[in-house]
Amino acid sequence: MGDLRLILFDFGGTLDGPGVPWVDRFAVAYGKAGLEIPAERLRRAAAVGTRSAYDTPAVAGYDLRETVAFHVAAQFSWLGIVDAAAAERIVAIFVRETTTALATSRSLLERLRHRFRLGVVSNFYGNLHRILSSSGIAPLLSSIVDSTVVGVRKPDPRIFELAIAKAGVGATETLYVGDSLEQDIVPARAVGLRTAWLMPFPGETISREQRDRAELCLGALDDLERLVCMKAGIIAAGHGERLRTAGISQPKPLVRVAGAALIDHTLHAIRTAGLREVACIVNEESAAVETHCRERSAGLSITFLKRTTPSSMESLFALEPHLRDGTFLLLTVDAIIAPAAVRDFMMAAIRRDDADAVLAVSSFIDDEKPLHVACLADGRVTALGDAAAGSPLITAGLYVFRPTIFAEVEKARSAGFTALRYFLAHLLAHGYRMYAEHVPKCIDVDRPDDLLSAEEFVRSGYQT
Repeated sequence: MGDLRLILFDFGGTLDGPGVPWVDRFAVAYGKAGLEIPAERLRRAAAVGTRSAYDTPAVAGYDLRETVAFHVAAQFSWLGIVDAAAAERIVAIFVRETTTALATSRSLLERLRHRFRLGVVSNFYGNLHRILSSSGIAPLLSSIVDSTVVGVRKPDPRIFELAIAKAGVGATETLYVGDSLEQDIVPARAVGLRTAWLMPFPGETISREQRDRAELCLGALDDLERLVCMKAGIIAAGHGERLRTAGISQPKPLVRVAGAALIDHTLHAIRTAGLREVACIVNEESAAVETHCRERSAGLSITFLKRTTPSSMESLFALEPHLRDGTFLLLTVDAIIAPAAVRDFMMAAIRRDDADAVLAVSSFIDDEKPLHVACLADGRVTALGDAAAGSPLITAGLYVFRPTIFAEVEKARSAGFTALRYFLAHLLAHGYRMYAEHVPKCIDVDRPDDLLSAEEFVRSGYQT
């Protein structure tokens, strides 16, 4: 996300309890306090508390504990509960867990502030600045937009227009992070902001349609740090010799499948994954590839490296100066896969905190020389190639690497490795932690017959 300048966050359910809205956290606190209230009744009581807080000017002067106590008192009144001790237990539980979450969020913001301007845009009661100050977060922010203060409440998109106008930053240079599709993501996108949806806690079913409504989908707030600093690398330096034997003379990245060049499919997948900074290697005979991409690179910042290399391994090594700053997604231009599958793979891969390499694997085999992968139940790779010949899984031309792998470049060259598969085996043999993540069907376009298969696959909507 090379042109990203400002990251704005929602407060409730995002910074103060990532992915879990207040009503659900109240339900947990009620249970811990020994009160079992039917979910729908508690939801209505929570709504009453929220409306009361908006309608009571005095709340603008409250701190976090006083605000939560106000909510609980309003809820108890609607529920007909008279139990001061229980109310205090609920308040204490809610405040304690919120304070812990805010401390965690503060640590994340402290790291992000060195690269981006930060702000908060949230529906609140006029006291958001006070609560953010007491948690140590306010000094890290360049702007705080409280709906009660500005007189506009989400999902009215004008609140986001006010925020970026106040910051003096363009919509496309701004990312908004929130936990609600309807309150956060939809209105932010309506005014052109990029969006990151902090998804509900595990256990809730998330549809593909829901995922597609946000540019980024976060399983945890910490995912954001990895994603906004992440780049993509494209290996597009192959000559496509087997395609040339069939009379296909244009550079392989420009060979068309379902009306678009192979590299267009790759760039679309990168956009869908939410990445913006791209490093692409093409061979010295393929200047037309750069020209083609420049005309179609809207929303992407692409650095091209023109170098003819003997293998995909050497192409990866050549990209090192552009990718060594952090975790990166690596794609090969001849792999046709659903763009949403690329995004989902990347999101799963970045959550492998201890991984040096994550390989996309599939059980669909349509490759002359498949690289088989054997792994444990938790995805940890145990064998590659001949040693994994009995496994039904093969690599799918899609990887997430940490730059730690580049420490092995000279050893790989000294060993005379001639392909990326040998480098992967070297990493595994030398203790680098490698995982596999399953992806749906992927078609590797190497032969003329592959073009027909890829065409049918894309036009079917990537049906497996």
